[in-house]
Amino acid sequence: MGELDFIVGRLEPGDAAPDLDTEALYAEPVAVIVAPGHPLAAVRRPTWAMLAGLPWVLPPAWAASRAKLQQLFHKHRLDPPADLIESASHLVTLTFLQQRGSVGFVAADVARQLQAVQLAVALPIPVPIELPPVGILRLRAGLRTAAGNRLLALPRAQAAHGSGRPPVD
Repeated sequence: MGELDFIVGRLEPGDAAPDLDTEALYAEPVAVIVAPGHPLAAVRRPTWAMLAGLPWVLPPAWAASRAKLQQLFHKHRLDPPADLIESASHLVTLTFLQQRGSVGFVAADVARQLQAVQLAVALPIPVPIELPPVGILRLRAGLRTAAGNRLLALPRAQAAHGSGRPPVD
């Protein structure tokens, strides 16, 4: 509809379309988080079996990360969580972590930021899944403004100058 100039976020496979331009910026791993007072926050080596029966806040079913997380449970011979809330909102994730003792699944950068302000604890458990890179999504024939280009220079510069994230191949 042409109402947005651009989106910066994870480039999902469904974003590929003839009328869209995508620009990958960096790869972003994911992390599993819980509220600071959660019993697993103090466990040195949590396992996927410990996580399987807990309530979760997961990305919507259409997100690539959701399917890959479910596959990870199957790889460990576990059923994926059945008690779940679907949301892409970090505020919803934090609310359910704190009020319900849920487990969350977020980008590693988000996990670090939430841990730095003591809103969540990133669990020391590997999440070996590959997800689409974070990047820029624009309408191919969309309006290109000076303000938009200046704004997009920030994530491009951060990605180019090594913000601690792995580059996109």
